Amino acid sequence: MAADLTASDVPTSCGIDGSYLVERLLSTDLAAFAALAIEGITPPSEKRFWPEPRHRAKIFSVSHHESTQQMIRGLMMANELDLAKNAPHDVVMLDYGLRTPTIYLNNATSNFGKSPSAELRDAFAEQFAAGLTAYAEITAGVKRDKVYAGLPKYSTLRELTLKLGLPGEYDDRTLSTFILNPGEYLGPFPMGSWDDMHLTIPKELAARAPAVEGLRDDVLEHLGNKASVLYYKPRAYLPAFRIEVPQAVAGNSHRLGTVLRAVEFQCASPGIFEPFPLYLADRMVKHLSGAFPAFRQAVTNEMATRHDGDVGEIYLAMHSYRSEGGR
Repeated sequence: MAADLTASDVPTSCGIDGSYLVERLLSTDLAAFAALAIEGITPPSEKRFWPEPRHRAKIFSVSHHESTQQMIRGLMMANELDLAKNAPHDVVMLDYGLRTPTIYLNNATSNFGKSPSAELRDAFAEQFAAGLTAYAEITAGVKRDKVYAGLPKYSTLRELTLKLGLPGEYDDRTLSTFILNPGEYLGPFPMGSWDDMHLTIPKELAARAPAVEGLRDDVLEHLGNKASVLYYKPRAYLPAFRIEVPQAVAGNSHRLGTVLRAVEFQCASPGIFEPFPLYLADRMVKHLSGAFPAFRQAVTNEMATRHDGDVGEIYLAMHSYRSEGGR
């Protein structure tokens, strides 16, 4: 389906992304996350100032345990959602689909009681309510001065092709890329159902913040059959983008037009296959893994200077569990 949409001015926008890492050492694990919000290309008419901070990052030293990866990823996602809620922009672009946070948060809450790190559990518990509050606002989409949109990079979904009865060689994004002309879009149409969607709330988290169970129910209701998807090809040299929006946005031509106008304005370079703020946020936050050896070295050196025994014990304990020290 194609139709004319309206957007009065070029909207301001930002992109949200995150990264996490678990560095497995001989004696302990180092778990880190980073969540980042990056402002897009600013329209000439924009005069507002976006105050800092626009990023969050933290490193935890934890005992060896398989729950650490799920916990640190959930903490990353809760911080991303909170940054998105606090961003003072007309359009906030998320680097994933609207349902993805449910998976990450549920994996974290399901492992909450298993984590041996009190510090990591406390950090997640402290941020979980804020993240879930933001998630409820994002999925409701009723805030009039802000539009949230999920733009996953990679998608194999075939909701559209199945509706059209087409063979399975192509996914929806590939099909849309080849049939749409620049400036055209398909949709919006309801996202496919997700029957097993759930978000576990442990008793300890519910006791700390009683509102989280109600927020959880609101999120699941918003996502159930009330989220929509469209495919938009902003320029000839770009593929079609999968854009997921709440129903309140999909049913409003002006708000939907605001999203597409923002995406078009942020796709000015042929060499970047995604909106500029998402591209820049991804490039910046993914440097976490590259910077981690420096963090580990600084920690190791600090420990060695305070150790009264054989410093070789420190360097051995802080060595990677793999012989080559890599991944």
